[in-house]
Amino acid sequence: MRLIRRDRKRPASLVLARGVRVTPVDDGHTVLDPRGRVLHLNLSAAVMLDALLAGGTDTAVAAVRARFGVPEDVARADVVRLLGQLVEYKLVRWRR
Repeated sequence: MRLIRRDRKRPASLVLARGVRVTPVDDGHTVLDPRGRVLHLNLSAAVMLDALLAGGTDTAVAAVRARFGVPEDVARADVVRLLGQLVEYKLVRWRR
């Protein structure tokens, strides 16, 4: 599974897939997909999703490290794992 797009000419940005709705809640985010599935992201996953959408993998790693004080390798592994799940569930897509 390819998680990170590499295009030297024009970088792709990560966006929510069409029809996906995200609602912040006290302990994370509630995600509704177009098929009617409701998912809950805990606080750490919510921080990662927000940062992934705002600036990509490195931004998400930095946000996790700043918020939770974890080492870079742990933060990066968590971000990559979440990104893989978001792609697998078709909740995000790459936009050029």
